[in-house]
Amino acid sequence: MWFSDRLLRLAKICWFSVGNHATVTALLGDTVHVRLTHNVSCHPGSHVFLWLPSIRLFETHPFTMVSSSPPEFVIRAYDGFTRDPYYLAHKKQGQLLRCSMDGEYGQVPNFVEFDKVVFVAGGSGASFTFAIALGLLDTLAARNTSKQIEFLWAIRSLGRCIYI
Repeated sequence: MWFSDRLLRLAKICWFSVGNHATVTALLGDTVHVRLTHNVSCHPGSHVFLWLPSIRLFETHPFTMVSSSPPEFVIRAYDGFTRDPYYLAHKKQGQLLRCSMDGEYGQVPNFVEFDKVVFVAGGSGASFTFAIALGLLDTLAARNTSKQIEFLWAIRSLGRCIYI
């Protein structure tokens, strides 16, 4: 069973990698913006396993998508895999890298059903709530309705804010 699961994941990653590329851009606050070229149909707040073979050939890592059309990620550089795209973005800003992804995973409630929505996030964990808030705003605009939405984001300093 395990072998079948791994084989299926490998096949999906290989299929989605055909003609797909990622652009890495360094941002303020030890973060990097990764944008893929292929659009996907995913729900806001879901996460995928991202594969960048020029960084780690045999590893995929989970990240929350900020946007799915095209897939975009904001990755905070800590160490290991998350530090490598940050260094690469500083060396080769805007270079196209071969990539793929596996997913979508995760599920969130339908926030359109609520009268008021309050999002609370801390640091780079805000990528999850940004995605949900942006998806909610798109849905409300398409339905020509409005809701009260509050967004609380705890950060260490204003100099570490990320602007995309």
